[in-house]
Amino acid sequence: MNIGRTPWIGQHVYVVKGSEKGYRGIVRDVRPFPNYSGLQLRVELQKFGIQVCPSINLDYDHVRHVDHFQPLDDIDPLRHYHEGYSLRPGYCCMPCEVPYSPECWPAPINVPRSTTPIPSDVNVDSLNTAAAPWTPDQYDSQPEITHWILNPRLNGLTLEVSLLEPKAKAWVHVSDGAIFNTHRPCLGVVPANICGPLQWPSAHTEQGLMVIIVGEHTGLLVRRVYYCVVGGESHFIVHGVDFTGSDWQERMTNTQLVLHPSWLIRVMESKADKERGKKVFEAI
Repeated sequence: MNIGRTPWIGQHVYVVKGSEKGYRGIVRDVRPFPNYSGLQLRVELQKFGIQVCPSINLDYDHVRHVDHFQPLDDIDPLRHYHEGYSLRPGYCCMPCEVPYSPECWPAPINVPRSTTPIPSDVNVDSLNTAAAPWTPDQYDSQPEITHWILNPRLNGLTLEVSLLEPKAKAWVHVSDGAIFNTHRPCLGVVPANICGPLQWPSAHTEQGLMVIIVGEHTGLLVRRVYYCVVGGESHFIVHGVDFTGSDWQERMTNTQLVLHPSWLIRVMESKADKERGKKVFEAI
């Protein structure tokens, strides 16, 4: 077959289908292929900054023009000098949603973290739990957030979540609206592919640093003090913690709450931070 000038080379595109959905890339090659559209594109996925990830092969229908979000042929039609390149007869552009696309590469940060000792002699009745458990109905006024993980109050944290595709546990880092799998940092993670952890923290045994992801206290880092039963379900009794001092050491705040496990997500922490956190709660 006589192949003419290769179309769309250097074109920036969004990946809109498959496991790389939501990432941006650059078209490096195009060739006829017996797939859905009749064309296969080799796309170099953009990392963030000047680095790039290895190129991947994608069906023409899996990408859209980065500026117009339309199929490439709609914006830059195939012409006579593209002899040998043509879309498959009967090919119809499949509908797709505009994917979330990360815009920046996260700067390295050190998020303070630690573990909670489980007290053996806590008198639950003596705790100041504000009479009734806090519920996620108490929202403050703020701009609409399309996914809980995009809440600005979670920025800079590394959280334990589960991915829908593939179904697995993952630690993801949140940085200025961009989300990254800590095990595959060259690729972003689409918010729609994220849900809560495969197993929520246990109100009876959890000893790690957590963050509230629902309601007016979203973004507050907390540690388990003890647990109680509300409406037949185990709830956390937690203390807020912060790291605002000049020495960047963990300190307890005056905030004490009763929370359902589904309102909390684990936050990644180092062994050293776990030990420091343990000392903070030794006096409780």
